[in-house]
Amino acid sequence: MVGLLQHIVDDLADLAAAAAADDADADADALTLNRAGHPVAGLLAQVTEAHRGAAVTVSMAVEGEPGAFVDPVRFRQIIGNLLTNAIRHTPASGRVEVRARVRRPRADRRGRRHRRGHRGG
Repeated sequence: MVGLLQHIVDDLADLAAAAAADDADADADALTLNRAGHPVAGLLAQVTEAHRGAAVTVSMAVEGEPGAFVDPVRFRQIIGNLLTNAIRHTPASGRVEVRARVRRPRADRRGRRHRRGHRGG
């Protein structure tokens, strides 16, 4: 948790420095992303483990071996925010489940290919 908070502090410092820069090319909306392929199960496990002990039951279910090309710090931050909100809005002794699965490409699910904006006939 301390590492995540330090990342947030660093990001805020970067944004403040960019906003204060006189350089016309400074982009105050840009954050550094360190994207790479990661197994989703491991990232979700870290987040759900950090939220154990809440007033609600937090569990995780992963089907297959989903992977994602993400910045692991940002991914955990986003999922952590969603999980925190879910816990906050779940009645005491309720249950929150984090699930992930591998989804087949759209063409495989429907049995035919669709181009964006085209509805085959």
